[in-house]
Amino acid sequence: MRQGQQNRRNRGRGRSNNRSSNPLSRNYESNGPEVKIKGSAAHIAEKYMALARDALSSGNPVTAENYFQHAEHYNRIIQAAQAKQEEHAAAQTAKANTSKPERNAERRSKPPKEDSEAPAKSSDAAIPGTGDQPSINGNGNGAANDPVVAKPKRKPRPRKPKAAPAEASEGKDATDGSDNIVA
Repeated sequence: MRQGQQNRRNRGRGRSNNRSSNPLSRNYESNGPEVKIKGSAAHIAEKYMALARDALSSGNPVTAENYFQHAEHYNRIIQAAQAKQEEHAAAQTAKANTSKPERNAERRSKPPKEDSEAPAKSSDAAIPGTGDQPSINGNGNGAANDPVVAKPKRKPRPRKPKAAPAEASEGKDATDGSDNIVA
């Protein structure tokens, strides 16, 4: 495979993983009956409502109902996004209304997570490497307050001199590069 084809194949992948998309401003492609509509959820819902009204006025209630159902789908997307935005805004205002000391007190009053329990369970004691570990400086008591002794820096090794190029080595003819054994 040529390099140009590989670059084209990967283009556009993985962009949406890092950012959260807002359903109200996100662009959709709707493949409805007999029509393809592109745009935001509000635009698509409005377009389907207009198509449904046109189908009703032309005397086709089945097609109109189909368009109404498509419009209802996009209206539900809009309602869910608006509810999520209101929830997020309420959380932001609640966070802004509490002072920093109150938030710190809330954090302190919460019980610790079960995953970060410090004492080892009795079943963990039999597993090697889970008990008290020796300290870094090697005095053996494993206390957390032991001063850490920095290792002295090692002297760099001297570099080896580069070998001279072997242009005319023994056994080779310097003119044609073939292996001729010299007797």
